[in-house]
Parts: sequence; structure tokens; C-alpha cells
Amino acid sequence: MNKSFYKTENKGVTLVKSGLLEAEQSVRHCFTTRLGGVSTGFYASMNMGFGRGEDRDIVLRNYELVCEAAGLNFSRLTRTYQRHGINVKEVTDENVGSGFFIPEFDATDALITKLEYTPIVVHIADCVPVLLYDRSKRACAAVHAGWRGMAAGVIEAAINAMENAYGTDASDLVAAVGPCVGPCCFEVDEDVADVFRSDFGMSVIIPADDEHKTRVNLPKCAVEALTGRGVPESNIDVSGDCTVCDETHYYSHRRMGENRGSQIAVIQISGR
Repeated sequence: MNKSFYKTENKGVTLVKSGLLEAEQSVRHCFTTRLGGVSTGFYASMNMGFGRGEDRDIVLRNYELVCEAAGLNFSRLTRTYQRHGINVKEVTDENVGSGFFIPEFDATDALITKLEYTPIVVHIADCVPVLLYDRSKRACAAVHAGWRGMAAGVIEAAINAMENAYGTDASDLVAAVGPCVGPCCFEVDEDVADVFRSDFGMSVIIPADDEHKTRVNLPKCAVEALTGRGVPESNIDVSGDCTVCDETHYYSHRRMGENRGSQIAVIQISGR
């Protein structure tokens, strides 16, 4: 497992990138922060969420700024309408971009595609974002893994979908597990802890103490899901940033409640 994530600024926009994924010349990606956009108030300043009450044109401008800074194709960007499930859909020429404007991808927590210059997006504000790139088949996936989706197998479902659609072999995948709620802050009730004990084992559990309830290490759960499905540990990069702790760079639902913006994770297949 790698920890080669880093922050970079371009055109005033602060982004987070995986060094492991950035080394792949045929793919572009980023995880956004809350810095460098045009949002104001508690949205300040790079809110990427359309459903949070901010003016649509402001959010669209933030998308344009991120695409300009990261070298992504705004005109074909496609996003999901997430429901904390395991539904995976493929972005094709017939539906490209439609999810950016209409609910084409309602109740979808992962997108896959082989289309070039077609960024695919998931939204995050504590949940685990996972970006996947198939070096052999030149395909990619963007996965939103909330704790419910993680426990239900959304990461495995995305890999299965790539296997079925493109003939992906998990050993060819490069995976980036982005900023999310860390094990320091993901306190859960015992019924939720029991789900993760059963699905992932005791290694992802931090027992309760005098200061904390039982906590779950969601990034480790993501790694366990990836390696369990056949992704080599050496092909996995993990951010380590906690969206709850780092108020400077990230919105956090646990910290801010409904009065917040949201980040995105985005990946795009580029030319050879």
C-alpha cells in the first residue's frame, strides 16, 4: 500500500492527487478541496454540490475552474445522483454528460467508462471516494463508498462491472482511496460496528475507550475490499487525510451538518 497523495495548486485551485495514479500517463484525476472556487458563506469557496441550495451558476463555475486546473473536459463531464447503495452504471456515447444535467444516473454510487476525455464524478463530504484505472483495458471507475455502500460491497460491484463490461482483470487496476472521514473520527454505534466486524474483521475496528465510542477505519475497509477482489496492495494509494479533522481543506458532514458544500472525486481517460 502506498501513501503518495499530495496537494497541488493550479490557477488558484487547490486539488489533491494520488502520486500513484498521476504516474499513469493515460489518465487524469483529482480530488477537490474547498479552496479556489467562487462560492461564498458556509459554501466557501469550492462547493461542487448542486443539491445544497447554492445558485446553480456558481456551482457550474466551480466545475469549470476545477476542469481548467486539472486538464479535464468539462463538456463531457458526467456525475451521479448517489443513494449510498451499490448500483453501478456505464457511461457511454448515448448518455455521456446527461448525468451532469438530468437524473440519468439516479441512485447510482459508481460510474465506469472506457470513453476518452469523459470525466466521471462522485460527490463526497466524509464518505470514501475510490478511483480505479485499468492499465490494460484503458477503462476507469469512480466509486462513492459511504459506510452502507462499503458494507454492501460497492467497491467490489464496480470491479465486477468493469470485468463484465471490459474484461478487466483486477490485477491490472490502480486504485486511489481519497480523503474521507478517518479512523480518528468515524465513531459508530455497536450495531454498525458489528456489521464491519462481520464483513471486514477486527483489524478495521478501534475499540471504545473513555473518550470515544467504537470507531471504524473506513479507508482500511476500502483497502480490504480492493485486495479481497484481487487488486495488488502495491497498486493501492491511500490519502490519509481526514475530512472531519482538516477544516481548512475539506467540507465535512459530520463537522458541519447540512450547512456545507461538497467535494468531488473525478477521473478521465486521456489520449495515448
